[in-house]
Amino acid sequence: MDYRQTTKDLFHLVVLVGLVLGLLYLLTWTGVLRCAAVPGWCDAYWLITRGGPPRVLIIDGGQGMGDPDLLRQALGDPQHAGVQAAMSRLDLVNLGNIKRYDLVIVERSRTMSTGKLKMFMEYVNSGGRLVWTGDAGTQIAPGDALLLESEDPDLNSTNPVPINPWRRKEYDRIVAFDQFLSVGYVARFCEVKACSQTRPWQGILRLDQERDHPLVYGLREGLVLRGDYAIVRPIDDVPSTRVLTLDWEGNLITQDNRNLGNSFPMIQTGGVGDRVVYYAVPPEQFVAPDLPEKYWTIVEQMYFGMIK
Repeated sequence: MDYRQTTKDLFHLVVLVGLVLGLLYLLTWTGVLRCAAVPGWCDAYWLITRGGPPRVLIIDGGQGMGDPDLLRQALGDPQHAGVQAAMSRLDLVNLGNIKRYDLVIVERSRTMSTGKLKMFMEYVNSGGRLVWTGDAGTQIAPGDALLLESEDPDLNSTNPVPINPWRRKEYDRIVAFDQFLSVGYVARFCEVKACSQTRPWQGILRLDQERDHPLVYGLREGLVLRGDYAIVRPIDDVPSTRVLTLDWEGNLITQDNRNLGNSFPMIQTGGVGDRVVYYAVPPEQFVAPDLPEKYWTIVEQMYFGMIK
């Protein structure tokens, strides 16, 4: 009798442990729980998911902001993240390709078809993690179309102007990539203001109030930005987190006298579990060889903050 009871109790214990591990895995996969929150779980999670360390892919479109080669070199530096990332051209990837990777970083990809934008959305919906940088996807491909304000039923507008280059239309369907990123693109700084220097001083980088977000963990307050960046506006009705902000310390007035405000998102997350992150400045720009002071924490935490 005791033997039967012990066997039964052991069976119940195994089932309970299995249910707990299954729930833990599901919460981690969806991004609701970071694997680093449970000691030792990150290695176990990636062993179950990938059979080894997580895989990283850098996608290069050949045009736009970013230096994918420098990013790959920075990620691979053994004194910092020490991650070996693969690289691929934008025109060579499809959904099946990128699903083999756990973190995809899109750089230097200004021109992008609506079909490619949808591919990245589906990648995240299937469990992937995405880093979007700079002006990627802000130029439509031949045959594609932008959504006009007058065509968006939520705007109640008769103004026939594009909403922003990340809000597309495909036949009678709206592809709201801007809502997916939680920001709408305006312009590159050096397109609306004269950039007389290679890396003009732009302002102060302000952390979010808690200062403990994994993407900027350990970053000092009050660092400065030098160089070009993408000006974006947050979309208020979309769940997101502002992680890093550029304080321009005055209103930014464009060459055609538009007032764009005095603060701009530099790092903003979106999606369930922060599995989509937008960087207005490609991360490798903070460790460029010509900078007198390099902010390695931004590159390191882009990886560790997304993976762990």
